Amino acid sequence: MKRLLFLLSAATGTCAWAQELPQPEDSLRQNELQTQESVQQENDSVQDDLQYAVSVLVGQDTTQTREWALDWLLETQDTVADAAMQNLLGMAYMKGWGTEPDTARAVGFLQQSVEGGYAPACHNLGMYYKYAPRGKQDFGKAYGLFREGANLDDGTCCYDCAFMLYKGLGTSQSYAEAIPLLEKAAEQGHADAIYMLGLCYRNGYGVEPDSTLSYFFLNMAAGMEVEEAAEELHRPLPENMALTREKMPVAAERQVAVEEEMPSVVPHVPLNRRVLSGQYEGVVVTYDWSGEWALKETPLTLGLEVTTAADTVKGSWQMGTDTIGFQARLSDDGTLHFDKTERALEERYAPGFWAHFRFEQAEVNYRQGMLTGRLRLYSLDEQEPGRPMYVSLRQTERADGGSPEDEFLNIVAYVSPNQHTVTLKFELPEDVPSAQVGFYNQNGLKLSEHAYGALPAGVTTLTLHPSLTPGYYAIRVQAGTHLYQTLIVI
Repeated sequence: MKRLLFLLSAATGTCAWAQELPQPEDSLRQNELQTQESVQQENDSVQDDLQYAVSVLVGQDTTQTREWALDWLLETQDTVADAAMQNLLGMAYMKGWGTEPDTARAVGFLQQSVEGGYAPACHNLGMYYKYAPRGKQDFGKAYGLFREGANLDDGTCCYDCAFMLYKGLGTSQSYAEAIPLLEKAAEQGHADAIYMLGLCYRNGYGVEPDSTLSYFFLNMAAGMEVEEAAEELHRPLPENMALTREKMPVAAERQVAVEEEMPSVVPHVPLNRRVLSGQYEGVVVTYDWSGEWALKETPLTLGLEVTTAADTVKGSWQMGTDTIGFQARLSDDGTLHFDKTERALEERYAPGFWAHFRFEQAEVNYRQGMLTGRLRLYSLDEQEPGRPMYVSLRQTERADGGSPEDEFLNIVAYVSPNQHTVTLKFELPEDVPSAQVGFYNQNGLKLSEHAYGALPAGVTTLTLHPSLTPGYYAIRVQAGTHLYQTLIVI
């Protein structure tokens, strides 16, 4: 009985010595605190080792080898793996830190980091796809990754995404959509974004032109050692004002009452292909990234020689002071398909620097002594397409001694890549009281006519905005008693 009472009193806590025993919940709390302290000490030690390994891997600490650092990180990744470490491992394999470069493993780690929501990995993997060699370049994937990082409010990715929109790489070109992303990156102190905002406000790209804001951003970027910003501050005019300083005559478009017949304008190759051989003169017009503004006209001389194969053309391309040789294939519809010819062009934003380009996306067509069409160069230095261009050439000398068609000799026409604007340049020997410009389709049917008042003698520039769908068109200009005809490709 005494034994039973003792056990009962102990169970109910009535014994003094039983009251002094630690309660179960106190023991659990103390064990938990001891465990947390032990884990914290272990975590602190791991974090110290992690920071040390990272500093060695990126080259900040040379007391160990990069091979050791990479091995340590690979062994530890299962216990402390996170998106940041996966990004670091991806960059190690991408750049060859402590190992031979391994693109496949690099992309794998970076993709895991992206899936973990780590914005710097979006930038790193996006830059890989933007500049990837050997046919793996993919602007679409790059833009998608930059956009994912921008959605995480990462300043660098906001700039990356805006850059792609600004140039239309991997997405539709849009200055307006680039502006808010540049602003977000600029708020985070991104110097290049600040510079590009200055360019946009100076040229009116995506925003209304504002010289005050333009100077503010360009001056700030120049203070952050962006050389292009300092150079832009010293330029007298915005880039899109170079060809628009003169006031152009204004046309009055009117309905067409009478159809006028003109030759078919479908490009074709004559049976005697040798008539293509000879000298051509004209211009290459370079546009801004949207294709809206003509930035520069460069004189172009082209010498063509049709080879005995009859479908191969070779010749010389003289643009400004630079001359290169090229080869092209001549298709039955009159289109010249240029080989991957490389050339050097002086950069507007780096005077004295010659960047290397390759012919890309050339759609130059022959018809009745004219070579017209679109041309895009691919920058081998930047590894991206250059600004859109339009070629307008007329044959001035035939190799067989024949005479070029007179009406093409004194007129040049070029089309903005966005297909909204057609610019005509021709020389009048005297003042004329009026002029009419007509556009004709492939079947010779007049589509629209634009009427002008008096035009002075000399070189006349007309800018028109016809509503035309993609295709081939003839243009007929009647200025006083003078007739000019040319062809365009839209």
